[in-house]
Amino acid sequence: MAEIIGKVTGQPIQHISLSDEELEVGMVHAGMPEEYADMLAGLDRRIRENGSNNEGGD
Repeated sequence: MAEIIGKVTGQPIQHISLSDEELEVGMVHAGMPEEYADMLAGLDRRIRENGSNNEGGD
């Protein structure tokens, strides 16, 4: 995905993997409430571990 975005924008894009804690701390540092950042970091972890069930159903 980063490669595609880089080609479209003409700018180099680098993907950096973050730990769950780094992701949460970064979101809080950017102004997100801690509880919401914790929930999103947990969601990211579950998607990474289990994939997403995005089959377009209900």
